[in-house]
Amino acid sequence: MTEALINYVGEIPYRPGGAVELHPFVPCFEVTMGDEPLFKVWVQLSWEGSINAIRQLEGQGFPATAAEQLVSQALVLHGTRRLEQVVIEWLSTDTKPLNTSDVWNLTTDDVLHLLAPVRRKVCSNQQREPLRLSWRP
Repeated sequence: MTEALINYVGEIPYRPGGAVELHPFVPCFEVTMGDEPLFKVWVQLSWEGSINAIRQLEGQGFPATAAEQLVSQALVLHGTRRLEQVVIEWLSTDTKPLNTSDVWNLTTDDVLHLLAPVRRKVCSNQQREPLRLSWRP
């Protein structure tokens, strides 16, 4: 049976003022079969999508820095899950990719799906109660 390995290989450093403004974290993944590099992909989120995602998470009570980190984690998770499906397809059909690399561009339209794994679960009946701690010596 043929096996493929998906590796996280780093990120593209953020370059303000580039041709396209992006979320400051662009993860890169590589697929190998044995010692043969097969495919490399970068997952990038538009700046508008990044701001939208961060604002949605802030609306759920996450601080801005935590929200930005969650968006970055969501990009890694999204890239991994999507690439797993692509590799499963290649393995099940005994095919290889047409190109050796690609860039998956995500936009504001993708934010809802992107954030689904990292959102806080909220119920309409849920009430927040202040945490009351006491200490007695």
